[in-house]
Amino acid sequence: GLIFCITPPYPRDEYQEIFVEVSSNMVDWSAKKLVLKKTPQPVITSITPDSGSVKGGLPLIISGENFFHESVIWCDFGPAGSTQARWLSTNKITCLTPSVTFPTDVLVSLRYEGSEKITDVNYPFMYYRDISITSASPMRGFVTGGTIVEISGSGFIGTSTMSCSFGGYQVFARFVSNSLIECMSPPFNSSGATELQVSINGYDFVRLPGQIHER
Repeated sequence: GLIFCITPPYPRDEYQEIFVEVSSNMVDWSAKKLVLKKTPQPVITSITPDSGSVKGGLPLIISGENFFHESVIWCDFGPAGSTQARWLSTNKITCLTPSVTFPTDVLVSLRYEGSEKITDVNYPFMYYRDISITSASPMRGFVTGGTIVEISGSGFIGTSTMSCSFGGYQVFARFVSNSLIECMSPPFNSSGATELQVSINGYDFVRLPGQIHER
């Protein structure tokens, strides 16, 4: 047979092992006891990064509290779908973003395997289209830095995390339009060719064909 029972409330911040017994008359109880593990409710405090490409596959770092290794946790991205989280510690998990067909904003929440949402607060995540870079000007600068480089392309959006990387040195990007941004080159220790890349979220970078030369 099959019966359903609703768990009573317990203190939210305590881990407990609860013995479950069944009775038909409130006097005689089942000889076999089940052990129900009650864990504190997981809490999300931050998601990094908070935006990513529509193609998905971006590793998110979700920080918070009460992430237990023994439990299978899923990351829900609203209508975009769900992916299974990988446990890192009691206050950090990671999961990959699912793909979507068009740019959209979703709310990220957590749930245990086979259960409903377990977090009270949902965190926003923004999907954007992949960017492309077609050109940059000027293609030469000084090792002392300070050269304003105009970068042309498509798919640029005005976010606080948009940045340029000059040979691994990351700097803030100024949004001009969907097809133009500006970045100031950082100082270098020596002259030479430098790879230029652009990112909307500060994590996924798109490379400019060719190299910028510092002199």
